[in-house]
Amino acid sequence: RLARSASGSTQRLARSASGGSQPPAHCLTFDDVAEKWFQAYEQLASDDGHDVCVNNRLRKDMKKMCLPALAIAVSESYDIGQCTISAGAPFDSSACNGGTMCGVWQIVGCYLPLCLPGFTADVPNPPDVATHAKAIYTHLTSSEPNWGCNGEYSGKLTSATIPGIRQKQRLDGSKGHRFCAGAWTGGNYKNNVLNRVDGKFKTLKKACNRALKRVLRSSQC
Repeated sequence: RLARSASGSTQRLARSASGGSQPPAHCLTFDDVAEKWFQAYEQLASDDGHDVCVNNRLRKDMKKMCLPALAIAVSESYDIGQCTISAGAPFDSSACNGGTMCGVWQIVGCYLPLCLPGFTADVPNPPDVATHAKAIYTHLTSSEPNWGCNGEYSGKLTSATIPGIRQKQRLDGSKGHRFCAGAWTGGNYKNNVLNRVDGKFKTLKKACNRALKRVLRSSQC
């Protein structure tokens, strides 16, 4: 509940050249979403004064979390509205459920008076998907007391780790970041990937690997 890539752009150009309609800008490919995830890493590393090119703990964490993040997105914003599988850009980054849960990962930006970093009561759904990814890493999947799956927040809902989406973190949440069932309630995430994604988890893994390489190249690593 509660990112646009070189290859995604190439896919769009190819469709346009062949006469196919180009999906709206808010529709993203697997590579787009994964690239936004690692752009969040780039921003977080810079904010903390870390060298983006060094394979530090932050990069390792976010690399491990990329595939699970895509698996979550498949259940939350995949193949809806104008963003369809057939159009080649199946993630709807503008999707909102009831006006409160929004974006690729359907997160709630504000429980007033508290708001996630980058979110405000006036702008509850910032258009930059990397902003959503940063909030997921720093708050929703962390030990942050008010929001995190490993914080006091988890006791308000359920802290159970979402199974079957290739999370590398310990299931009891005692170490690292994790997606938990109390924060994301979109159903059977594993089966949605297996039943809806051509190539299944391999598609997600390849998108993550390509995206990290592109982001590191863009940082001249």
